[in-house]
Amino acid sequence: MERRTILLSVAFFVTLGLTGCQTIKENQKLMLSNSKIKTNLKTPYQLFQVMPDDSLKEMESRIVFFRNAKNNDPLSNINPSNINISMGPNKVFQVSLTNGHYSDLRVCNGLQLINAKVLNEQTGKITAYSKQYQLDPQTTTYLQVAASKESGPIIHKIPTDEALLLLKKSTRQTHQISRVLSDCNI
Repeated sequence: MERRTILLSVAFFVTLGLTGCQTIKENQKLMLSNSKIKTNLKTPYQLFQVMPDDSLKEMESRIVFFRNAKNNDPLSNINPSNINISMGPNKVFQVSLTNGHYSDLRVCNGLQLINAKVLNEQTGKITAYSKQYQLDPQTTTYLQVAASKESGPIIHKIPTDEALLLLKKSTRQTHQISRVLSDCNI
């Protein structure tokens, strides 16, 4: 009986030891794979690239919002960083766009309400701007976001050729998540 207890104890501890070693190896593999992921995520920016319109579905359109890095923006003295962009009558958040960045979004084609607002940090006053745009199916619309002389946000529809020149050195705004739904089949 004593021999059986010793044999079972030895078998138990050997099994436990092997399981522990296996767990360590798996954790090391996980750590290595996570470090590869972290390395890939360290890309500081993504320069603008033209997305082909034929990648859009039949009822979809794409909108590219952008701000130039050197646009002598009157807002730079008030709020150097953000113009908030939202969509629709409920003002669903898309992006808080900073100078030199762009944000793109797939939406349903047709009439879309685009909203922009900025907070004057000195006065606490929010200035808003809204405009409706007709978006053609399977087409990209380029909207430049800037500031008016009155320091309010404005949005200009820019022809594709001109927009592509302005977007050459723009980087993707990636630190915020859009809440705009883009399912056009509903």
